[in-house]
Amino acid sequence: MLRQSAWGCLCGFGLALIAGCNRAPQLETANRVLLGALQTAVSAKNSQWLDATIALIEQRYEEGDMSDAERSAFDKVVDLAKSGDWKQAQKASFAFSEGQRATSEDLTNLQNRTARASRNKRSAKL
Repeated sequence: MLRQSAWGCLCGFGLALIAGCNRAPQLETANRVLLGALQTAVSAKNSQWLDATIALIEQRYEEGDMSDAERSAFDKVVDLAKSGDWKQAQKASFAFSEGQRATSEDLTNLQNRTARASRNKRSAKL
């Protein structure tokens, strides 16, 4: 019985590990703008915009402002688009985007914008 339980735990751990490995990496706040640019280029099927976005991705990576995991995720979308598979590139870019979660910095920025908007509303009524 103990052996089966240990085997079950090991299998469960393996499945959890595999499921976690398929997740899109969380982008740093400054790199999220590049995902938007990539999605726009891919959705428009615009090679010039794609090339411009690739240059920005490479620059951020070379300057140390992008992790290997972030770069790899961008490269998957870029490779699909470069091969002419715009539809799959678009699906991959949206999956990448949907995998992003709000960071504490994002939440703080949202709170600050909400507070500013509230103050502006009150002052406009005066």
